[in-house]
Amino acid sequence: MSEMAPKSAMQEDIAHFFAAKKALNRCTRQTERVHGAALREFSESLPGLCVRDIRPSHVAAHYARLQARVAETSAQIHMRGIRSFFSWCVETKRCGENPVKAVKLARIDRPAKLRFCTKADRDRIIATAPNDDLRFILFCGFHCGMRKNEIIEARVRWFDLDGGAVYLQNTESFRLKDRDARHIPLTQA
Repeated sequence: MSEMAPKSAMQEDIAHFFAAKKALNRCTRQTERVHGAALREFSESLPGLCVRDIRPSHVAAHYARLQARVAETSAQIHMRGIRSFFSWCVETKRCGENPVKAVKLARIDRPAKLRFCTKADRDRIIATAPNDDLRFILFCGFHCGMRKNEIIEARVRWFDLDGGAVYLQNTESFRLKDRDARHIPLTQA
C-alpha cells in the first residue's frame, strides 16, 4: 500500500481557503470542484513553492499552458479561481500582492445575441406543454429569465403575479448564483 504524498504548503493554503469560503457560505460544491481542480493543477505545476514565492511570471506561464490546452473561456475560468485564491491570500497576509493581477488575460469577443426563439414560438411552446409542471418551468425560464437551479428551488412567495414581478431570495438550502436577492420584472406576455 502506497502512502499519500504530504501536502505542500500551497495545497494546505488551498484547503484553508475553501474551508474559509465554506464557513462564510461563499462557496458552492460546483465552485469548489472547478476552482479546486484549477488550483490543484496550478500548485502541482510549481512544486515546492509557497504562495509568497509565486510571481506574475509563474502565473503567466501557467496561463499560456492553459491557453494551449483548453478554450480561452475555460482558461479564464481557471484564472478566476487562482485570482480569487490569491486575493484571499493577500487578505489573510499569506502573501503581499496578488500575482494574478499583473497578468493580462485575452479579450473574449462575444458574438451578438442570437434570437433563441420568437414570441410566437415561445407562446406555442408554453401553450402546448404536456402538463402544468412543464408550463411552470417554461414560464420561469421565458418570462422570468430564471436559471435552472432558481427554477428548481422556486418558492411560491417569490411570485407577485399581480405586481408583475418575481423576488428571488436565498433560502436555508439554496444560495443564488450572485448571492444577492434580486427583483425580476415579468415580461408583458
